[in-house]
Amino acid sequence: MLHATALAGLLAVLAACAQGGTTAAPSPAPTTAAPQLPDAADALVLSVEHTGGFTTPEMLAARLPVVAVYADGRVFTEGPVIAIYPGPAWPNVQVQQIDRDDVRTLAQRALDAGLAEDGDLGSPPVADATSTRFTLQTADGTFVREAYALTDGALNDGALNDGALTEGRDWPDSGLTEDQREARARLAELRDALTDLPATLGPEAVGETEQYEPTAVAALVRPYTEPADLPAPPELPW
Repeated sequence: MLHATALAGLLAVLAACAQGGTTAAPSPAPTTAAPQLPDAADALVLSVEHTGGFTTPEMLAARLPVVAVYADGRVFTEGPVIAIYPGPAWPNVQVQQIDRDDVRTLAQRALDAGLAEDGDLGSPPVADATSTRFTLQTADGTFVREAYALTDGALNDGALNDGALTEGRDWPDSGLTEDQREARARLAELRDALTDLPATLGPEAVGETEQYEPTAVAALVRPYTEPADLPAPPELPW
């Protein structure tokens, strides 16, 4: 009986200590540090470009990025060109200026869009389309994501009609899973945000569009090839 009484007293003391103790403070929520930009001012931070597709080798070699954002805040895009063939030899490269903090904001937006992920983005059943390649460079490394036929919005929504893209109808789907469509939609939203910075950052955050003045150029040439299926043009006196 004595042992039982002592045991009951010990349990009562332990219970009182437990009730009188302080509750442990909750662990702080993890925080996500903003991406650190490269130190070099002329380092490329973020770019969107089209690769592949049904076009000529010359066009592939000379294709410019859709948008390129540098660490010093310069944003390069290609402006409109006259609708003639062949087009002008000199591309209409334009440049705008944003703050370095806004460059960091765009880098964070790229991470939020999944540029550091490596999940399968699928391959819609459409021939000769371009792929859209996203590149992000931070102090932690370089991240690249590439999505085939991302510009075909209706197909990404799952509509296909004998090769013609038709949204909202009961045609066979694009073969993309829900996860793939969601991941591709985030990349498409990122592309749209980067190509409309006044809407993304605010009109006051983006400088005026100016014509880019290069300090060096590169010329792409190849030997002339006589057309095999066309008659030779007549010689003209000089």
